[in-house]
Amino acid sequence: MTRFDQSKGDTPLVVPETFGTIDPVRLKVEGWRMRRLVAAGLDVEGAKALAERTADEGQGYQVDLHRFDQMVAAGCPPSLAAAVLG
Repeated sequence: MTRFDQSKGDTPLVVPETFGTIDPVRLKVEGWRMRRLVAAGLDVEGAKALAERTADEGQGYQVDLHRFDQMVAAGCPPSLAAAVLG
């Protein structure tokens, strides 16, 4: 893994303030949630929207993936399960 080392002349990546802080853990969690939703049959755009949906004040995620999986396993189309839970 390459690390930033200013003593070697490395230049830090400048990210515009409009992007805010990037939380690598949140990115991993949302990526995992998105992959699960796509694997269950949801389209990529719908999966991305649902995976990123958080509860008020960022305290956990709003959509229960276990409930989504249960609904799909019971025969509910993934798009309908997403609409019901989202």
